[in-house]
Amino acid sequence: MPGQSRRKTMDPRKPGIFHITSNCVRGAFLCGKDIRSGKDYSHRREFIKSQIQYLAQHFAIAVGWEGIMSNHLHLVLANLPNKVDTCSDAEVLRRVCKIFRYKFRQLGVQDCEPSDEQIEEFSGDAEFMREMRLRLSDPSWFMRQLLQKLAVMSNREDDCRGHFVDRRFKHRV
Repeated sequence: MPGQSRRKTMDPRKPGIFHITSNCVRGAFLCGKDIRSGKDYSHRREFIKSQIQYLAQHFAIAVGWEGIMSNHLHLVLANLPNKVDTCSDAEVLRRVCKIFRYKFRQLGVQDCEPSDEQIEEFSGDAEFMREMRLRLSDPSWFMRQLLQKLAVMSNREDDCRGHFVDRRFKHRV
């Protein structure tokens, strides 16, 4: 819905289905063959698909459809907050450690696997656990993780820095 904040239209606490689009910037090519430069970026399609699949395994989000075009992508995502509600704190922590590797590496988690002591420590922080449960069913966090990985890989390939896709994806409910 144009003009409304995502907080109002994309509440991760409520189940919903969202059509999301994200466009490349700076004339970048997402996948396929770029006739201007002659470079073939077809391999990015498999990278994107594998990232979507990986994230869907760990988030409480189902991917209904994906469309990967030459300069943008479409996703239809359904968030499943009820799935998160039935997970134990330990399961939530195992999931978020696999998704937010950098954050948890800073918190001392090695190899994306929290120890029993770390699970007990993190589980004791009710506000932290509430935030992690919310993130697992939030399409915005899903897209943030997907687009960040895509930007890092694409910028490395293109030997440049900065944004690869629009700073904000678009969505329809």
